[in-house]
Amino acid sequence: QVIWITKSNQVFKRLNEEGYTCYKSSSIMGMVSCLRAKVVVISSGKSDVNRFMIIGAVIVQLWHGAPMKKIGPNDNLAINRLRDSSRILHGRIFWDFIPKYIFPFMDNYNISYVVSTAKVFNGILEHVFDLSHEQVIMSGYPRNDVFFNKDKDSGKNDYLGKYKYKKLYLYLPTFRSNKTLDQTLHDSGYDESKMNSLMKEVDGIFVIKGHFASGNSNSNLSRIVTIDGDEFFDINSFMMHADVLLTDY
Repeated sequence: QVIWITKSNQVFKRLNEEGYTCYKSSSIMGMVSCLRAKVVVISSGKSDVNRFMIIGAVIVQLWHGAPMKKIGPNDNLAINRLRDSSRILHGRIFWDFIPKYIFPFMDNYNISYVVSTAKVFNGILEHVFDLSHEQVIMSGYPRNDVFFNKDKDSGKNDYLGKYKYKKLYLYLPTFRSNKTLDQTLHDSGYDESKMNSLMKEVDGIFVIKGHFASGNSNSNLSRIVTIDGDEFFDINSFMMHADVLLTDY
């Protein structure tokens, strides 16, 4: 039996209407399902489900980005900020041993398997998640299957119908642990008035979709659109129809 666990009211309502088994993570059925699960599949972290109820399950991490930048234990900046925020306990004993063995629900990097997209990333993922070579599944991300779909139009979603302009420009910045999206735009010298004028010149629309953990940047200008808060928006399907892609994925 496959059960979808969510925190989203939007996802819960829609999946149940479509006949799927879906529970809220904090509901009785959600907690019982997590406790009984033999295999738990996540894509961000253990909080995708109910992290307190999955101890002992086989955890498969689909992951969500290629480790071209430092992540997890390799990200010294993030680790140092965590340690500085707690001046009571320091050192590897606290940061490695206790989360992994005493409170495993605290450790997002304590998993059974992780999905990889290329050999070049396998060693990095093995180190970050403390896994053996056999625990890294080089299958590619399921979310990327849409790129190999011969019927490209099948990936279109409702957003495309809203934009009648000739050119679609996408700005898709990845997560930055020390900056919000607004800060990233500001620091890069982004001027939305100039961008809006440019879009009018080229008959285009500039669409911004930030990382969910970085917040988003709202605009009231006619040629700049921010996509945020839609749990069913598929960025990969949308990306295939872009004329210009600005990203650091």
